[in-house]
Amino acid sequence: MLTALIVARDREARARVEDTLRLEWPDARIRCPASGRDAISEARTERPDLVVLDLVASEEEGLETLTAIRRRGSTAIVAIAPGGADDTCWERAIELGADEYVVAPLTPLELLARASVVLSARRVRDGDSDGAMNQETGSVSIVSDFRPNERATAIAQIDDRFARPDQPSRRGPGAPRRLTGAEYAFLARLARQPNLCVSVDALLMDLWGPTARGRTEFARVYARRIRERIEPEPDAPRHVVTERGIGYRFVVSESSPGDSSTISRSPSSIARKKGQV
Repeated sequence: MLTALIVARDREARARVEDTLRLEWPDARIRCPASGRDAISEARTERPDLVVLDLVASEEEGLETLTAIRRRGSTAIVAIAPGGADDTCWERAIELGADEYVVAPLTPLELLARASVVLSARRVRDGDSDGAMNQETGSVSIVSDFRPNERATAIAQIDDRFARPDQPSRRGPGAPRRLTGAEYAFLARLARQPNLCVSVDALLMDLWGPTARGRTEFARVYARRIRERIEPEPDAPRHVVTERGIGYRFVVSESSPGDSSTISRSPSSIARKKGQV
């Protein structure tokens, strides 16, 4: 049975998060501490599976609570960050120890997908699952040995442009953009079979494990978020391309592994492809 803490000042926000979690885990034991201090104490004594932490009402207090909870344990943490053009809040949350984030206003599917993936990663860390990837490094258990040159190029382009979750943050022009563990793992999984379609079932197995079979909406959540982070035109993707009804592929350029001037160049027929799996 899932145990969870919801840390939020706003009563309506707490209710929305609880209602969302019960869609997936109806029998979950959910507590809503009255303050950040109470949340820290309960996280230490109760050792919950999941903490959902709202940063919208009070960012600094929320980040202090997050830091304290992470310092005291390895529970899965999902932060709710304010919406808007400024990415600083969610990036700080990831740097301070959050496993994932969602952006307000909250959508149930986004929260469920991200909570499920961090809980899967926690099971891997605890040795309770053999079907999901290591989201701390983006490594996967299924690595293709074909097309080695393209695969090296694809992985080099990702590593040049995006910071792995286990890498220190850098600021300024040309610094790698930060991705969460699951976002990086999703992208890295595609890059290990460059220019070839990876089925949704394979992605679900590698990120969420066997319990996620058939949950195609989880893959859509991550594909959309990654496109928003890396694509000049997310609705006309050039890099993470949908193969309708099958899966996704990472389109890699013909540049050498050391050339990070571009992530990919796709044919015009692919660049214009839209839609969801």
